[in-house]
Amino acid sequence: MPGIVSTCINIMLDLYAQNPLFSFGFIGANSENEEKENTKRFRLYKAIMMRIFSPSKFRHLGYDKESAYLMLSRANEKNNPSLQMEIEAFFQKHYVI
Repeated sequence: MPGIVSTCINIMLDLYAQNPLFSFGFIGANSENEEKENTKRFRLYKAIMMRIFSPSKFRHLGYDKESAYLMLSRANEKNNPSLQMEIEAFFQKHYVI
């Protein structure tokens, strides 16, 4: 795994160890001359996240059109049924998707 991706994953694992209610999201930015839909980065990051972060602990949601990805903490979803909607609203407000 490239250094930056590995560093990000280690930070995510550390944050999750500190608080299992944490959820994560990212956008796989497009490269030059690449469309914003279903980018190479998005596909790679999605595959890595599925291998490292258990579906029993996270609900994995891919948004191919925007190359966005959400990993919702299943523990937090139990406490907050509107978690997905809140995070999606945050992404729409702060990112052009």
